[in-house]
Amino acid sequence: MDLKLKKLLNKPFSAPTCNFLDNNFYKEISHHILADSNYLITAQGAGKTSIALGIISEVINSKVVWYIAPPVSVNLYQIFHIKSALNNVDITVMTENERNKSDCRMVIWSSDIFMGYLADLGSLTKPDLIIFDDAEFLGHPDKGTVLETCLLCLPEAVPVLVLASSVANSKELSAWLEAACQRSCRLLEINLPQVPIIPAFISSQWDMVPLVDRKRLSGKVKRLLKEKSGFNNFKATSFIKQLVSFIRAENLTPAIVLMPSEKDCDLAVNACSKIISNVGEMLTQPQITTVLDRYPFLKDYPMLTAALAKQIAPFHSGHHPLWCALVEYFLSFDSIDIVFVTLDSVEKMISRVKTAVFCIEQKIVENKKAYKITQWKIDRIASLVGRMEIDNAGCIALVHTPDVDAVRIKDMLLHINVSLNSTFQCNCRSVLGILANGLEPVAIMKRLLFKFQNKRFEEFDMEEFQTQLVEELPDARCIAHIKSITSLKNLYLKMTMEISNLANRIKITNVSGKNQNLDKRQHKLECTLSQLPCNECVHFSLCHKRGTKKFRILIEKYYEIQSRLEKSITGCQIDFQYFVKFLQEFGLVNQKQHLTKEGELALRTCLNFPQSLIECIREGLLPVDTSAVFFALIGGFAECPEWDGFKITENIQEQCRELLPAFEKMATVLDITKKKMLRFGILSPEYSLSQSAVMLAWKKRADIEILTKQTVIPIGLIVELIQKTEYLSERLGTWTN
Repeated sequence: MDLKLKKLLNKPFSAPTCNFLDNNFYKEISHHILADSNYLITAQGAGKTSIALGIISEVINSKVVWYIAPPVSVNLYQIFHIKSALNNVDITVMTENERNKSDCRMVIWSSDIFMGYLADLGSLTKPDLIIFDDAEFLGHPDKGTVLETCLLCLPEAVPVLVLASSVANSKELSAWLEAACQRSCRLLEINLPQVPIIPAFISSQWDMVPLVDRKRLSGKVKRLLKEKSGFNNFKATSFIKQLVSFIRAENLTPAIVLMPSEKDCDLAVNACSKIISNVGEMLTQPQITTVLDRYPFLKDYPMLTAALAKQIAPFHSGHHPLWCALVEYFLSFDSIDIVFVTLDSVEKMISRVKTAVFCIEQKIVENKKAYKITQWKIDRIASLVGRMEIDNAGCIALVHTPDVDAVRIKDMLLHINVSLNSTFQCNCRSVLGILANGLEPVAIMKRLLFKFQNKRFEEFDMEEFQTQLVEELPDARCIAHIKSITSLKNLYLKMTMEISNLANRIKITNVSGKNQNLDKRQHKLECTLSQLPCNECVHFSLCHKRGTKKFRILIEKYYEIQSRLEKSITGCQIDFQYFVKFLQEFGLVNQKQHLTKEGELALRTCLNFPQSLIECIREGLLPVDTSAVFFALIGGFAECPEWDGFKITENIQEQCRELLPAFEKMATVLDITKKKMLRFGILSPEYSLSQSAVMLAWKKRADIEILTKQTVIPIGLIVELIQKTEYLSERLGTWTN
């Protein structure tokens, strides 16, 4: 290791203390929240949750508290810690992993499940206090919409405490909360010194040097990137072994190592050597036996003894959620010191480490998959790095892979304490949620953080534009709206290009198995392409070719302002009305813009596209009962995009045959629903017979580990499917009863 870097990493750091966070602090905050003001408290790391727990302890004896957080923040490991901290409190858990209906003083909600209950808030015990933790997820590209919708649709006149990481625009967020909740909001910023994080670079010669020098890429790194090639195969066994030895020798543990895929994580762990011979002795340690007694399933988990013997474990969604919780326990016990994790799974981690090592290609290279590292993911990783108790700096190290983008990573690492900006988007779920409580949707839209941060775009008159567009498209087969037209144009172009690319690959591929897979993908795309309403429309040439001058001018005008519309509340309002019309087409919203009975059910499902399921229930094709077949059929509607690449194997053919008659009855309704959605330019997920077959096998007592071996589907994905199917089954049962 470079001497300068070693000094930086070993420089003593005085860990910050929170002496003011005592009982008097919690009493004062609790008094103000319950009496007159909401609160926004910003702090870094796990300190936010500690504050939440302190306030809950102060009020829980006489008040009902709801604690709401994104799904990744209420995983099994975090819930255990919350329950341990509130030892004598009866707690109801309402998350993807667990749901119980006991009437307790405290309810832990994941934001996704809470959104599914927005139409049922009137039937629940009204809380005296609502705590929103990890509110920085308002800026998450995927999860922000759900969180913002939940915040806007809380029960009226209930005090709210919002906790978020330190951000540059905390005053703006406090002002928004005051306007959105219509109650004064106090701001408390806890800006304790943070553990320094030192960016580093590991060259292909195993030199570890500072990545940055005065906020620029260091001269040494520039020379290494220019003169030396990166590690040719950073997934090879020899490289992994050397990397692990290097991390331990340089005292960089505990560490997380970010790998491109779940398979790469597992292979990396398999490549490592055992360093502990007596694992049986470790398994008798009180801390470990307590956890294993709590989760007996893990005692026979295939990787358990190997992980302890190597002191290394994989962490990703392909593994059982209980395993991921166990890995975090092992990290906290110092039973393991290195974890191989994917970019997608790292945001589910809570345990802090000393070092994060990037072994991922970042640059987009032709014919090669790139793993894009976003600012959000960098911030999330940085929040895990630096352990308060070791009094030394943390480190984020970049391995010299062939396509490393050192400049971009450096810029993101230095881009700290950024503003939190709304990522709200109108879609089926968010519009159903906004319409759930019977309030005027216009009033709710005015309270969006998105509106607070984005002005109107006054230069565009949507009504006049639509009138001109409809005049050009009489008797159109699609919904003659600019949103559906542009979406269908994009879908048609994308699918024709993909079909052409697949045809070219089939010509040059000699392996029969690969050819079969490519043929199936091509056939599936061709079937979907044939279902687009454009194919039977008299305006096909107008939309997909040159068209008339007036039509071209209209489309070009929209494309010219599209990006500005998307960043304005005007564009958001246009999208809202479009999705209202879309939901009305399926009878989920009435003319007064209130949810119908089916609309309430659609919201309860937590599906992004519930239309197919609702239509099948409406047609009496899914009689709700407790049979294994009903449960399995429901599993086919669960939205699990990761299942797209898995085929029906011989081991579940019997289940497929049993389900086929029911599936064939649904096929016509599914097809009609898909075509109706395509009229709006919306391509819905396909019903999955393979998911149904796996659920039928599981419901008939098939062992989950045997299912994994038979289907070659990761156990984590099967567990996720079971959880989603159980939730759908519960909610459908509640609706019919």
